[in-house]
Amino acid sequence: MYTNDDDDLILKLENLIKQNNILQEAVARIRDENVLLSDRISALEKTILPRGEEFSMDNKNKLDRHNWCNEELRKIESLTDDNKKQSLEKQIEQTKEELTKQNIELKKQMESIMKYNKEEQNYLEKKIDQTKEELTQQLKQQMY
Repeated sequence: MYTNDDDDLILKLENLIKQNNILQEAVARIRDENVLLSDRISALEKTILPRGEEFSMDNKNKLDRHNWCNEELRKIESLTDDNKKQSLEKQIEQTKEELTKQNIELKKQMESIMKYNKEEQNYLEKKIDQTKEELTQQLKQQMY
């Protein structure tokens, strides 16, 4: 049995998943742009530098920084993915716990309602039996 709280939690989870997808798409775009920049650098190097000529230290440092940025981006992406997974897993676990608690509470309420209904039914059956008995007595008295 779902409650409004369950719907709210589901909506929050769906929003987090959407945000995660948007962030992953942004990281993918950055990675694609990075690949394009690497290709451009390679193309420029081929046109500017004669074959067999080594990079100057300045160009080598730029390339090293570019590679370092790529590596750092991969690390950050990995960390954010892991953090998001852990966060979602934690939220799912909390939601499960909350739903389990709500389920237990609902079962208790159902048992209480069923007990009350049984008591009410017993009371009404006794009342019906008593009324039958009284009517029978009245009929007997009227007949005599």
